[in-house]
Amino acid sequence: MPRKKKEIDQKGAETILLDFLDTLQLPEREETIKDLLHRLNFELRFTQLTPEELAHMLDEGLSPQERAALDREKPGSQAFEDRLQMYARAKYFRRMDWASYLNGETNKKPFTSNPVAPPPGN
Repeated sequence: MPRKKKEIDQKGAETILLDFLDTLQLPEREETIKDLLHRLNFELRFTQLTPEELAHMLDEGLSPQERAALDREKPGSQAFEDRLQMYARAKYFRRMDWASYLNGETNKKPFTSNPVAPPPGN
């Protein structure tokens, strides 16, 4: 039988977290705090994404221009395979750029829907 979801307010969550941390000894306490901070910063950055930025981050498809360029190549030809590899690499590196931003390795978003706004933390 599924457990019922407990209603916990922010203060209750803080109390539970601090009580838990009080049970830990160094260095486990320090490592746990670092992990929590990383997770909270990730969640904050993800939450602050605009709908356009989120759509850009999650888009794994080809643009109409990319699709048209790929359709001009003969399937199975070297040109087709090269173009396909180029698009795959671009998608991979875009995914890595977003991961770097969300994990706090950089303050620069790979895409911003508001290019005049300064990045968070600057």
